[in-house]
Amino acid sequence: MALAVTALAGPRLLSSNDADAKEAATHVVEIKDFIFSPKQLSVTPGDRITWINRDIVPHTATASDKSWDSGTLKTDEEWQTTVEAGMYGDYFCRFHPNMKAKLEIRQT
Repeated sequence: MALAVTALAGPRLLSSNDADAKEAATHVVEIKDFIFSPKQLSVTPGDRITWINRDIVPHTATASDKSWDSGTLKTDEEWQTTVEAGMYGDYFCRFHPNMKAKLEIRQT
């Protein structure tokens, strides 16, 4: 089951320059049954992503180009990162390379 949670960062004043600005969202990716869920996630720079390991074995969330890595996530451990412009989107588990997923990083 894919979980996507949107959280508002709190009230802020908008100027005429950022009247169309979108609040950052928080997304959750669950690792369960050797699958990243969701397998593809559409995000924007500034959004936060949390990976939670629900399996009984350790996993990682590691960029295919190795530019970011969660480190080892044991059962029920989580790791969070903030999406940056130019961030690499394809990722996998270092322990189980057949586990793959993708971040579709939209530019604002």
